[in-house]
Amino acid sequence: MTAQQAHAGEYLLVALRWDQITSKPGQPTDFRRFRRGDVVELTAAEAQRLLKAGAVRHIAQPELDEIVVDPGDEGADSQGGGGVDEGDDRQGGNPAVGVEATGGDTPPPAAASQVARPANVAPKQVWVDYAVANGIDRAAAEDMTKAEIDAEVTSRIGQA
Repeated sequence: MTAQQAHAGEYLLVALRWDQITSKPGQPTDFRRFRRGDVVELTAAEAQRLLKAGAVRHIAQPELDEIVVDPGDEGADSQGGGGVDEGDDRQGGNPAVGVEATGGDTPPPAAASQVARPANVAPKQVWVDYAVANGIDRAAAEDMTKAEIDAEVTSRIGQA
């Protein structure tokens, strides 16, 4: 999708941070802060500008026959497997849904870009798991710093 084809709707934020101004002109500035991985609701003008800048990308909705439900996965959220860290300082937005790998260290490429980015203060092991979920070899991820993992995953998401 090009910037000229942008329309209002939900987009995935791929930039590190975006502050959406919510106040009206002439009033004190009020905003909502979004971080990478958040799903943001944009007007057509915002979508066009942010797509052109490479800060967001359109979220592809899966077809109903592409969705696979594992009956043994009912309590996955209670085990802390996916989702957002409760100590996160997010002020707005819906984080992208966490995806857990089921058949090895590498999830399908379409699901990899939907794993939520960990908080900057998250332990290194959380970052390693994030890297593995995005297709990076576990041994290589363990040798990287958090910043290197973030840069590598960002470059892979940008190629998707």
